[in-house]
Amino acid sequence: MEVPWVIVFNMETDYRHAVPIASILLRAVRSTRCRSGPLHADLTSRIDAVDRMMAERLYLSGSLARKLAAARGRLPRVALAQANELVEAQARLENPATARHLNAARIEDTCKMLERHLVAVPKGKYRRRAQSAMIGLAALRVLIVLALFIAVLSWRGFI
Repeated sequence: MEVPWVIVFNMETDYRHAVPIASILLRAVRSTRCRSGPLHADLTSRIDAVDRMMAERLYLSGSLARKLAAARGRLPRVALAQANELVEAQARLENPATARHLNAARIEDTCKMLERHLVAVPKGKYRRRAQSAMIGLAALRVLIVLALFIAVLSWRGFI
C-alpha cells in the first residue's frame, strides 16, 4: 500500500518539499491534544486565586504546599486535609495527560470551601499578630542589652 504524499511550500525558505499526509495529520492531532482546555485553565486560575487569598489573609509566603503547612492552627484541620489535594492537582494540571484524570468538581468544591474559610478570617489579623511579635521581640532584645550593660557597669564598679 502506498502512502499518499502532499507537496508543502515553506514560506520562509521558498522551498517546496513532499511530506506524507499522515505526518501532517499526526502533527495536527498532537497539537490539538496537548492543549489543556478551558476547564483546566479555569482550575489553574482558581487554585492561584486561593493561593493569593491565603497570602493576603493569613500573611503567608512561599509555595502553596508551604502555605498549607504554615496554616496549621489558622484554618480548620478538615479544610487543610482537603486542601492538600490542591497541591497534587496543581502538579497534575501542568501535564495535559494527567490533567484529564482530575476530578474537576472536587477541586472546585475544595476551592470554594477554602475561600469560605479564608473570607471568614479578618483581613489584617495575622499581619497585626506578626507585627506585634516583631515589636515584642525587638523590645526583648533591648531589655537584654540594657541588662547586660548594667551588669558590665556593676562588674567594673561604676555603679
